This record gives sequence, structure tokens and C-alpha cells, in this order.
Amino acid sequence: MSSPTTQGSTALSSVLSRALIAESGGVVADWPQIPDAAQADFIAAVTRHRVSSAVAPVGQFIGLTPESQNQLDFILSQDILGSMRLQSAAAAITDALTRAGVRSIVYKGVALASQTTGDPASRGFGDVDILVSPTDFIAAHDALIGAGAHLVPGFVPDPHSHLWPTAQRIGCEAPYRWRGVDLDVHWRFDRLPQIANIKFDDLWARRDHVTLAGQAVATLGAVDALMVTCVHGTKEQWRQWRWVLDVVRQMRSVPAGDWDGIRDYARATGCEEGLAVGVALANMMVSGASPLNAGPRALQLAQQAWNQAVHDSAPFGEISRAKQIERLQWMLRTLPSVSSVGSVAYRVGWATLDLAEVQLPRPLIWAYPLLRPYLWNRRLRSGSYGGHSTIR
Repeated sequence: MSSPTTQGSTALSSVLSRALIAESGGVVADWPQIPDAAQADFIAAVTRHRVSSAVAPVGQFIGLTPESQNQLDFILSQDILGSMRLQSAAAAITDALTRAGVRSIVYKGVALASQTTGDPASRGFGDVDILVSPTDFIAAHDALIGAGAHLVPGFVPDPHSHLWPTAQRIGCEAPYRWRGVDLDVHWRFDRLPQIANIKFDDLWARRDHVTLAGQAVATLGAVDALMVTCVHGTKEQWRQWRWVLDVVRQMRSVPAGDWDGIRDYARATGCEEGLAVGVALANMMVSGASPLNAGPRALQLAQQAWNQAVHDSAPFGEISRAKQIERLQWMLRTLPSVSSVGSVAYRVGWATLDLAEVQLPRPLIWAYPLLRPYLWNRRLRSGSYGGHSTIR
């Protein structure tokens, strides 16, 4: 007998596939009906997968009770309010960076929602992800501090410290807070430089623009945005179906002429594995959603991710040795190339967290790998990263 979590997720996947078809103008005649006794579990699944904006408009077709619809509408209203804060933050921060002479690209989140649906509030809320050129990061940091943001302690060393060049080499982002909003400022998309290895100048040349809080904001072009969604979703093991919705919607927005070379582009930029799994999941959610077909290996990985999403069993949510090992095993199975194994091994011995927690003098920087086992085990015992009790 399936658990309430499984029942709620299974019902949700059926609703989402049809909601996406209806969203694209298709006719849906076979909406599933959610039994009254299962609606609490269904709403819990909607919340867990962060897809209220896709489900709330179709509540009338799936037999939701007035109480369940009201609950769903409340969740959606909270998502919209949170999204409005993110839109304002993204507009204000990019304006501050522009005035400082720093080019910046807002991606994922509200920017992606606007790009794929025309509504910045259609994807819920979380944080604001901003990409800047690696050579501009210190200038971006200074502009953020000048705008009233602060660097969240415990994750990366101060960008003006002697440790920063090492931090940039082994990491990919720094967390800030601005007026209660989380900002993740990236100098590349992933810790492993082989994944989504795309030069900032090339991304900038292909950038798109969306309107957030009444201001034009730069975001990724359609193909680059699809690549980033796929590598990010794969990194996170696709544990939230909002990322699958993103991929289905993005498949629609990629110009038809771009599909011919998209596999070659994905391979050249270290996105091929992520794209393949994303294609498989998109086609599992909506048959024929992608013009591409996934191979057997990608299908196997996608099925694993799908099952974990159904059972809410992906190895996230707490800091433990077992979950760390599970995530490492998944990462090794989805690496873009054999050469990237060396980058993984290197980052087993080096972490920006260590540089932030223990600031060794310049002559002793070489000793961080010696401290790594102690610091890693201390985090496992305390259950916290950078002063936080759960993984970011």
C-alpha cells in the first residue's frame, strides 16, 4: 500500500502534466479527480514541489473542495507576495551593480518565470541568483555592500582577503542578504568548472531581458537558460517538480532553428548529461515535450530522480554522512567528462566553507586539505553549514 506522500505526489504528477498541456493551448478532457480524503496529501505535495501557480488555476477541474481550493489559493498568494519582494530586490540590485559599472545577469527564479510564462510570480519564490564576470566580483561585492547588503558569514571568506583567489578557484557563489532577501551572487554556475562552462562575455552577448518591478533586467538567453535549468536540476536530483515544469516550458521557448545544434552546444559546454536527464524528465511529465529523445542511461537516471520525487526520498534536507555519500555518488554518475573527476577530487580536499571558518595565513594555505576531515566531521556532528542547520 502506497504512503500518503506517494499518493499525493502521484496525483500531483497527473495534474501537472495536464495543466501544462492546457497551459499551451491543448484540450484536456480527462482531468483526474482528487478524493476528499487525499486532498490534504495532495496540497502537501503541491507545497513540497512548489508548483502552486500551476495547480491553483485548475482546482475546479480536479474536484478540490472549497476548503482545499482556499488553502491552495492562500499558498499561491504567499508565493506571489514573496515573488514581489524578489522582483523588487532583483531590480534594485542590478541597478546598483550597473551604476558601479558591473554587468550582471539575473537567472532562474523570477527572471525565468517571466521569460517562460510572462508572469514573474508564476514560479513561487526563494532567492535571487545573479551572475557576474569573475573579474568583476570584488567590484560587485563592494557595490552590494554599498547598497546595504551583507555577506552571509560562514560560507566564503571576505572577497578582500588573501584567501579570495583560492575561494574563487574552488567555489562558484557567495551568499548575501539584502533587506531580508537572499542573494546568491555567482562567478560561474557550478563548483566544477567543467559544468556549464560558458564564458560570461558569450552569455552577455546572447542575453535576453525581462521586466521586473517595472525595470528591464538582463537574463540568460533561451538556450543558455535551458542549459542552466538542466544542470541545476540534475545537481539537485530534480527533487522538486517545479524544475521539470521549467524545462517543459523552456522547450517551448527555444527557437526551432536552435534545436539542430543544441546537443553539440551542450556537449561543448559540459551540459550534455544534465540536458539528457532534463529531456527525459520533460518527456515523462508531458509526452513529446522535447524535440529530443534521451538515451537509456539518461532514462535510468531520470527514473531514479522521478521515483525520489514521488517518495520524497532525495538525499537532502539534513546533513549526514549517508546523504553526503548519496549526493556524491549521483554527482559522479552525472559528470560531463572523465577529466572532471579530477575537479571533484580536488574539491574533496578544498571547500570555501573551510576558508570561511578557519582563516589561515597566506603561507599556510596549503594546509587546508589537512583540516578538511576535522571540519567536515564537525559539521556532520553539529548538523550545520555556515551557521545554518540545513543544507542551502
